[in-house]
Amino acid sequence: MAYYAWDSAHEPVQPVTPAAGSTVSGFGAYYAWDSAHEPVVPISGLGADSEEGKVADEALRARIDDRAPVAVVGEWAIQKTDNQWADTPKETALTLLPLTDEDLNQARQAAFGLETRVIGVLHKTPKRAADQALAFAGTPYEPSLALAVYSLTDTRRVALPYFLTLATLRDITDEERGNHSVARAARSLGGALVYVISLPATPNQRRPGARFQEVFDRIGLSAADAPPLPRAPAPAPAPTSMSLLPWFLGGTLVAGAAWWALRRKG
Repeated sequence: MAYYAWDSAHEPVQPVTPAAGSTVSGFGAYYAWDSAHEPVVPISGLGADSEEGKVADEALRARIDDRAPVAVVGEWAIQKTDNQWADTPKETALTLLPLTDEDLNQARQAAFGLETRVIGVLHKTPKRAADQALAFAGTPYEPSLALAVYSLTDTRRVALPYFLTLATLRDITDEERGNHSVARAARSLGGALVYVISLPATPNQRRPGARFQEVFDRIGLSAADAPPLPRAPAPAPAPTSMSLLPWFLGGTLVAGAAWWALRRKG
């Protein structure tokens, strides 16, 4: 039997395989459902790995679970240094929901002061570690992991790469902690603030088609010489639950460079 993640309108978002012995619990509209719409397992954010994290996660999801995802992506590689990437062995899919400072503030109040532990920034180009740290300086969060990701509906031989910076909540005693806007931190990275839901991959999940280091060695941290992508039609005013990367369409130079270089090679 096929299992899917459904939104509050029961529109399929991403196939998911339930964990053995899983039970139904949790909060919000995103669950794993079987083909008869019976709930299988709750789906939570990356920071819901403790009791406090679960409370904060549930408070945030109560605000944003009815939103269409910005993207549903697969993990491609983890950034080790500015120029070194390691392909990830994780068999997961990430559903990314749009997020704002107001969402985080309201969720904190609803959770009696407990804060969302992990947020993400989806952006078009890879960033140096120093740039990621600078973007989050003075905010409640600090960058902890940078991933290369790809759309699960990309049908190219080699998928177009995008990038996801994950940031974790600073300790209350951290001298670098402040109240600066995390949405502004996302914009300084050229990206959008997102809430990250991790789901198990399905056996037939689309793979990226190449080692990411091979892609990165061609595009580097700059895409000044990359050929531009053709201009895409204007996106619809309200994206559906299956629309992927709608605000990336029409001009992602790094992604175009990777596809163009590997297509020439192949």
